[in-house]
Amino acid sequence: MTGATISASYVAAGYTSPPLRLPILMLCWFLLFYFTHSPAHYFAGRLFGIRFEYYFLGTSRISRAGIPLLSRIAKKLPYVVGVRIDRSSLNSVSRKGVAIMYLSGPLASVFAPSLVPLISQAVGVSTVESTILVFLTLGNATVSLYLSKKHGCIAKAVKLLKMGQPALNG
Repeated sequence: MTGATISASYVAAGYTSPPLRLPILMLCWFLLFYFTHSPAHYFAGRLFGIRFEYYFLGTSRISRAGIPLLSRIAKKLPYVVGVRIDRSSLNSVSRKGVAIMYLSGPLASVFAPSLVPLISQAVGVSTVESTILVFLTLGNATVSLYLSKKHGCIAKAVKLLKMGQPALNG
């Protein structure tokens, strides 16, 4: 999925007519943002010996964060794809390994979409379109990392490293 999206963004940037180019690039950007989070958890977790039971559709943790407007919006958004950890596999994994697994999701959601403005710059997309994609990427990095540190995967990793206990559900 990720490779196909990166290829599609290259094609969209280089070969699409100008009126369609920005919407297609933004779609590619969104797909890289939305669909890299859980696979990153999965691949990083497997590197450290963490097993997973299944993928699932659920709501974002932001919907339960109690942030007045943002939580209401998150409750109405489409479901997110999650991956359920096999807790029994955590007994043989270091806390740092579990923390890295938690950190991999938000980092993938922040860095994977940054490929779209880089590709658009490389193939000579207009400055206006590239600037829009860069601001979208910077906004995503700011908001995602802030919210993840307060309510998401980064908070779980920090809690795990500080307290020494897995923060699987909290």
